[in-house]
Amino acid sequence: MWLHGFFHCLIFFSCITTIRATVTCSQLRAIYSESDCCGDAGVTECLHEIPNCSDESVIVGQICSTAGKLFVKGSSYITITGNNPETVVQNSGMYTDAGAVCWIDGVGDYALIHVSGDIVDASRDCGTTFTIHYDCPTTDAAQVSRVVTVECP
Repeated sequence: MWLHGFFHCLIFFSCITTIRATVTCSQLRAIYSESDCCGDAGVTECLHEIPNCSDESVIVGQICSTAGKLFVKGSSYITITGNNPETVVQNSGMYTDAGAVCWIDGVGDYALIHVSGDIVDASRDCGTTFTIHYDCPTTDAAQVSRVVTVECP
């Protein structure tokens, strides 16, 4: 049963060539509306040839890959670099934020990040919290935030 689903998907998508990745059947059905792929009740995953996100033939909303990871073309999101939440020891000097990365179709760019929120002051009382916000204004990525707390030495 699994082999039938495997070969069916492999043959069905043989015209797309780049990397081979495992995609859940629900992802395939939601993105490609191909209900016959993985049609066997016991099959939960299919091998599917996933095109590279930089390929011009990939349209917005299609599953694509960059560096072996799966994305939905046109998607964007932000990842925080370093710890979150973060602590800074009281009176330890200036806090240096580790930043964040804006990801568009699996390609990360530090330069696209807009930072706002509190300026972390390590001389404040222990337990004081600061919130730093990261936005990627040229995309629809949701804002993310880092909380930094002053801790006693």
